[in-house]
This record gives sequence, C-alpha cells and structure tokens, in this order.
Amino acid sequence: MSNTNKNVSVTKQKKAPVWVWFLALVPVLSTVLFTLILADVIPFIEYEIFYSTIDGELAFHTSGLLMLVIAIAAWGACGFLFGYFRAKMLPAVLVANAFPIICAIVYTVCLFGAYLGASSMGDIALVSALGMGLFSYIDTFIHGFFSLGDFGLYVDLIFVIFTFIVGFTIGKSKRLGA
Repeated sequence: MSNTNKNVSVTKQKKAPVWVWFLALVPVLSTVLFTLILADVIPFIEYEIFYSTIDGELAFHTSGLLMLVIAIAAWGACGFLFGYFRAKMLPAVLVANAFPIICAIVYTVCLFGAYLGASSMGDIALVSALGMGLFSYIDTFIHGFFSLGDFGLYVDLIFVIFTFIVGFTIGKSKRLGA
C-alpha cells in the first residue's frame, strides 16, 4: 500500500503545476498593452520602430525597439517556465499560443471574406490582428526594410511560436541538467 502512495506522489511531481498554465494569459495582456500603446495612452512608447526624419533619413524609436526586445524576452521566459516545470511541448505550445493562433485564424477568414467582397470583414481582420500583441513590433520592424502586406501577421505568429519553443527548449534542458 505504501508503494502505491509512493507512485502517486511521483506521478504528481511529474506534471506541470497549474499556475504555469496561467501563463497562457500573457498574450492577452500583451494585446491589452499593445492596444494602449496604439491608443496613445502610454505616450512615451511609440508604435513604430522606424520612421523618416525631416531630411528623409531612416531613424528608429528606441521605445519601440525596447518593447520588441521586452516582448521576446518575456515570451521566451514563459516558454522557459513551461519547459522547466515539466509541461509537455505540444500541449504547452498550443495552449500558450492559443490566443495568437485563434486571432490568426479569424484574421485569415476575415481577410478571405474581404477579398471576396465583404468589405466589413476587413475591419474585423484588422481588429483580430491586434491579437499578436507586442509581437506586432516584428512586422513594424520588417516594414522598415520592405512591406509584407497582409502576410505580416503570419510572420508575427511564426516568431511568437518560435520564441516560445526556444524558451521551452532552454527550460527543459535546464531541468534535465544539460
């Protein structure tokens, strides 16, 4: 009987704690913060990374670049915590990135509808694009060099998932002592 209790306690230790799964709310908070930046509620943070000066030269806003670095570091840290606290990779990637993935699906459907002639769907697509949150700075950064058009959101999504997986992998390797 004591052997059964020992197996149960070992089983419980091999699962990720519940609080780790609440890190999936970080993309929602990122979207709220990004919306506040777009609304100019936080005036010292610029939405654009690159801009043209009066002389026509390309310059950059330090605050925008800083927000991009913070977004990458924060989301990588969330991935690290998922990996370190024994979450399985596929469920962790899908749950943690569920909000950006759902927003990308809505964006795709609405964009497709807008191309077919339902112009009001274009507005919904723009609102759903906010789901990338602070990772929208990726598209803004790339736009300084060339325009991605409607595909910028997909680059943001790939980068969100990639950042999470890198953090997850580092966390898992630290847990295993590698």
